[in-house]
Amino acid sequence: MTASTRVGRFTLLYAVSRCEVSALEFALVNNPLRAGVQRYFEAPRLLAMGGPTEGGSVLEMGCGRGVGTGLILDRFEADRVDAFDLDPRMVRRARRRLTGRADRVRLWVGDASTIARREMGRSIAWVVAEKSG
Repeated sequence: MTASTRVGRFTLLYAVSRCEVSALEFALVNNPLRAGVQRYFEAPRLLAMGGPTEGGSVLEMGCGRGVGTGLILDRFEADRVDAFDLDPRMVRRARRRLTGRADRVRLWVGDASTIARREMGRSIAWVVAEKSG
């Protein structure tokens, strides 16, 4: 099922079909190549397009194992990141990766259709959405 939600000036398109990614998707997002793409390709381009958040609060959709969450804190200079993923295994991995930053990160299992109203009030949102079949 495909749906959309309006968050401030953003319209988020997303697919809600399952709560765990397939074995192939899990392997693809949990490898050093994917982390390298995030660090050396995606983050520099997003910084060039929008700049750092400098102390802002960021909502990350689809946090996976937390690599992007760490980049938001380090490269984008966010003060706080609230992040979620559909797959509980990914959220567990993100929690382990970000243990030393628990005071700046809140992680949970969820999807875009269940974002609490308080999350929609964010002044800054870095949204990475993937559509899975």
